[in-house]
Amino acid sequence: IINIVNRYKIKFLGNFFIISDIGLIKNLKEFIPSLVSGTNLKKDLIIILILISILFLLFKKLFNIKNPPTKIRLLLFIISVFVVVFPILFPTPFNQILQKCKIETYIPNPIDNCKVNGILFCFYNDFKNINNPPPKDYTQAKINQIYSELKDLTSSREVLEQSERGGFSPNIIVIMSEAFWDVTNLTDVKYSDDPIKNVRKDIKSTFKSPSFGGGTANIEFELLTGLSNFYLKGTTPYSQVVKKTLPTLFTLFKNQGYLNTTIHPFFASMYNRKTVYKNFGLDNFISIENMTDYKTAGPYVSDDSFNKEIIKQLKSTDQQQLIFAISMQNHVTFKANRYSEHPITFKSSLNSNDQEILQSYVDGINLTDHSYAFLKQELSKSKKPTIIFFFGDHLTFLDSNYNIYKETGFNINDENKKRHTPLAVWSNYKTDINLPQNISPNFLSLEVLKSANITPKYQFSYLNSLISSGTVLNQKLPNKFTSEQLKDYELIQYDLIFGKQYSLKLVKP
Repeated sequence: IINIVNRYKIKFLGNFFIISDIGLIKNLKEFIPSLVSGTNLKKDLIIILILISILFLLFKKLFNIKNPPTKIRLLLFIISVFVVVFPILFPTPFNQILQKCKIETYIPNPIDNCKVNGILFCFYNDFKNINNPPPKDYTQAKINQIYSELKDLTSSREVLEQSERGGFSPNIIVIMSEAFWDVTNLTDVKYSDDPIKNVRKDIKSTFKSPSFGGGTANIEFELLTGLSNFYLKGTTPYSQVVKKTLPTLFTLFKNQGYLNTTIHPFFASMYNRKTVYKNFGLDNFISIENMTDYKTAGPYVSDDSFNKEIIKQLKSTDQQQLIFAISMQNHVTFKANRYSEHPITFKSSLNSNDQEILQSYVDGINLTDHSYAFLKQELSKSKKPTIIFFFGDHLTFLDSNYNIYKETGFNINDENKKRHTPLAVWSNYKTDINLPQNISPNFLSLEVLKSANITPKYQFSYLNSLISSGTVLNQKLPNKFTSEQLKDYELIQYDLIFGKQYSLKLVKP
């Protein structure tokens, strides 16, 4: 049963089954039918039930074992409970035992973790994340010290930035486009035309994603909070970490009079978003349950309908808005003829099945590219000053064995290439937005604040102090930060998520 749950969770969400998923079972009925449509789920369940029944009968017949004495059963029960709770109550000794056994558990990609250690061990190993012991040196005095030093370093910079910005407040639209990527990076594929020619005109930077193949909410977490998966050891923030109110982009924008809206054309319960957004201070969440008259492209809501929802929300009020929008159109899986038309054709050495999978992906991102052009066209007619940040959340699983990547000239083992997607910026008024050449989602949050002329506060102010050293913090990539910078960042993050939130007392709203 755990195996079949993992099969489908990995296939659709890029993550394995973890203990905190049990608390989300009540939400399954909302989005599972959509995800598994066209799969063999019913067939798989029937096979599992038959196998369990056969095994039960065989064991009952072959092993005629009498019930052991009550004392033995009680002892075995106590031992079993101890084994289960050991990682929860004693995470440090548990990790020490694993190290002595040379079991590597800190593997950021959940899929690779399962391949190395097995799905049952991954499930068991996740128990240690239920408790989060504080890092060394975590005290109120240390947090006070970090922010005190930070104030001295950044006060003069903030005064200068505020005078340069002058207080102009445009609408900000941040679009995290599902699985959008520059497919021309497959160098051995020859296309009839550029599949992303509209987006390409506006590419300003390379987005460095913390995920590959899935985990959209993990990227979202970094962007909205300014915190990092770098310190979370493979956990899923939305379902395992975010349990209390904390300052986010929504907080800072709301303090400046903005209306905050998230648009996601899928079920609100996915990734526990309803609860998380409440903790993030979001004003307005538009999910598929709130959308009407939308059209699909493939199995999901089309990017055309998605962008029309953005325009509709932008027109709904004269109040300045931050709209954070997460698309669904290009979500896995890419079956043959997912779309009826193929405006971009290509030549490759792929077999016919892989060729059809890649064609479906190319069709999808080309539709996204046209939808992006449509959004720009509509916003060009508006008198409301508006800036768009548009980027792909991660590369996708085109096939289970990465064969398509390997056969088309893309080095899937190169973590640097594997982690980057295009980041485009556009505005409907004259502005000059320059971004770092490479940027992680947490550092992109600073650029979003800067574009709206909002001074970073809370954890964002610490993040702002790091940009002179670097703008990429990723589990799989080298970084340019000192050990002291990384340690202080970890303490600030722990304080907000797991700790006593000492830092909130140090910042005026």
